[in-house]
Amino acid sequence: NYPNPFNPTTQIMYNVPNPSNVHLAIYDMTGREINTLVNGQRQVGQKSISWDGRDNNGNLVSSGVYVYRIKTNNFVESKKMVFIR
Repeated sequence: NYPNPFNPTTQIMYNVPNPSNVHLAIYDMTGREINTLVNGQRQVGQKSISWDGRDNNGNLVSSGVYVYRIKTNNFVESKKMVFIR
C-alpha cells in the first residue's frame, strides 16, 4: 500500500493473473475484520482500491497498525500498514 504510514487514505494495488474470486479485507492487530474492500469475482489485470481508515459501518478507526489480507483462488498474502489520525 502507498503511502504507508497514511492519513487520510492509502492505495492498495494488486494483480489478478487469472480470473479469480478475490477477498481483500482489513484487520486490526487482534485479528478482527475491520472492513471488506473487495469480495467477488475479478478479471485479469492490475487493480487498485483505496482505504480511508473507516470500518464496515463507516466509523473512523483509531490510529495504529492494521493488516490487509488478499486471498484469491490460489494465493494469500498479508501486509502491515500504519494509520495515523
